Amino acid sequence: MELVMYFGNDCIAASPLDVELLSKPGYISTIKRRLLKENEEVLRYADNEPDFLILNFAFSDSSSLRSTVH
Repeated sequence: MELVMYFGNDCIAASPLDVELLSKPGYISTIKRRLLKENEEVLRYADNEPDFLILNFAFSDSSSLRSTVH
């Protein structure tokens, strides 16, 4: 499971999530702030705020990828 930062149609950054910590208050916000800080140079010239998605990638076999958006 990953927190992905998008700007428009472009994926700017992603960070893996610890599923056991998802229910901990502030866990996702901490990761969002870190991603924003790490990419502040790119976002400095942006007109809009980035979007964040939580994606759960599940591999059913080596030839296919299934993605679930939460």
